[in-house]
Amino acid sequence: MLGFRIALLVATSIICLVIAEVLLRWIQYPLDERSPWAPAVATGFSYVANAHQRWTTGEYDIVFETNSVGFRDDEIGKKEGFRIVLLGDSFASGYGVQREEQFADVLEAKLQVDIVNTATGGWDLEHQYHFFKSRGKQLDPDLVLYAMYLGNDIVKNGSRPQDDHGIKPGPRRTDQPGRTSRLFLLYQQASRALKYRQTSFRREWIPWPPYLAMCEIDLRPQATRDYETTRAYLELLHDEVKKSGSELLVAYFSYRTVVERAARERFLSLRPGWDLKYDLDKPVRIVEEQLKELGIRYVDLNPRLEAADAESPLPPLYFFHDGHWTPRSHEIVAATLHDVLKPMID
Repeated sequence: MLGFRIALLVATSIICLVIAEVLLRWIQYPLDERSPWAPAVATGFSYVANAHQRWTTGEYDIVFETNSVGFRDDEIGKKEGFRIVLLGDSFASGYGVQREEQFADVLEAKLQVDIVNTATGGWDLEHQYHFFKSRGKQLDPDLVLYAMYLGNDIVKNGSRPQDDHGIKPGPRRTDQPGRTSRLFLLYQQASRALKYRQTSFRREWIPWPPYLAMCEIDLRPQATRDYETTRAYLELLHDEVKKSGSELLVAYFSYRTVVERAARERFLSLRPGWDLKYDLDKPVRIVEEQLKELGIRYVDLNPRLEAADAESPLPPLYFFHDGHWTPRSHEIVAATLHDVLKPMID
């Protein structure tokens, strides 16, 4: 009798799970509120064209829209005057801020030039190279501005089969559920939400392990290879930009932990001896050295952000949980880049 009851319970549970899976598929879960990506040949993924979504968290409520070619920008018209093509990831794409608040739009208004914002969330250095080689140079830029986030642009490269340069382009990613169980996706979402709540009162911002490995005073082999791959991709991107008759300017910036004094102090206080193991400014120095060696013009965005934080931590420079720039940071970045670009354009 006990065996029958157990079997009945198991069978009932399976039937309920199957019904739940069918229902989730029927309502087309997950909803397309935070999945703006589509497959792309050269880069593995890009923003879907003509997206119109509302992104809502506890920290912001924004409208996310893309144009007919998948950029978070206006439709690209005929080139008239000076044109800048902006490369970047979610920071340059303006996660958490409205279109008119992102630094690309603010800078465009300040400079009175055409800035085509091709930045795509999730893209790393390898994606920037493959995008520009396949599509970016067709935009006929006078200047290519790469907003390079040292937090992950330099640690996630080289994960696909090698291309004709011996460099591995970025991973294919669609962010579509495909054949994955919708129940599993629901479990993942619930787990992330729970983790979000559990960390809501944490006051430290800990960089993810691959980035910390790049900050170790004594680099391990993987971090050394990551730096070598970074240099190789910067050289390839530089070469492609020069072939297009344009010039490359790299504007790089670091993790929040590097910029915010209080965040750095909290990080270093987490465990005794971390200040002897990690040098959070190391990626800045190494990448700057690589840019100098390659003859690439660059600007370090960290000093202006650090100065703003030292002047006043409020309003914050970063969304606390999300980690992306707030409108205040976008204004600071736009002002910094204006000072650098204005003489180049004039």
